[in-house]
Amino acid sequence: KTEGDRMILKLLSKKYVMDILYLLDNYGELGYTEIWKLVLIDKGLLSRILKELEGEKIVSRREERQDRRIPRAYYSLTPYGKEIVNACKILDDIESRKSSLLMEL
Repeated sequence: KTEGDRMILKLLSKKYVMDILYLLDNYGELGYTEIWKLVLIDKGLLSRILKELEGEKIVSRREERQDRRIPRAYYSLTPYGKEIVNACKILDDIESRKSSLLMEL
């Protein structure tokens, strides 16, 4: 594994990160406020997580300005982010199958 791989695995293991990625996978694109309301975490922590995900090219950000108001930020998964979420879903499925098999023993 490269250093970049280790950094991404460390990021994915942080609390709330997978919740955010699964939300974006389900909804396609969400505004910052919508993510915050659905995940219910500290706004500063949410901003840091989204910046890290954006920095690793897992999430993309776009801004929309209406009139002179502060621009609204919207987030969505990049193609790379979708690959990561799909891989995590496969791992989750394997884990749940393993658990059900163990219960049958």
